[in-house]
Amino acid sequence: MTEFLDIPGGGGSPMASPCGGPLVLPAHGPSDLRQAYRFLAPRLAGAGCRAAATDLRGHGESRTGWDSYTRCTRADGAGDILALIGHLGGPATTVGHSFAGGSAVIAATRRRACLCAA
Repeated sequence: MTEFLDIPGGGGSPMASPCGGPLVLPAHGPSDLRQAYRFLAPRLAGAGCRAAATDLRGHGESRTGWDSYTRCTRADGAGDILALIGHLGGPATTVGHSFAGGSAVIAATRRRACLCAA
């Protein structure tokens, strides 16, 4: 089941609804979608984790219209990641690929989350 989260500053993002366990939030790189983690999420669930993959700004089913639409920065991505962690209840391990690796680092330093950036 997919749930939509309204992100402060405009827009919103679809996410896969997680089940119980420690929260793991994988974030995709440019020109990719949350479905990039479609094989990882079941494995995480099998290991007892909650996995919540989301479409980042300007990708997939994410909404448009945020203040920084023309200049989506790593800090914007970090804010979106933190909004998702706040909605789902942290702490979380963030996994960032490519551009989202920078966003994951920023989010981790702001919220003291665990981090895995690639």
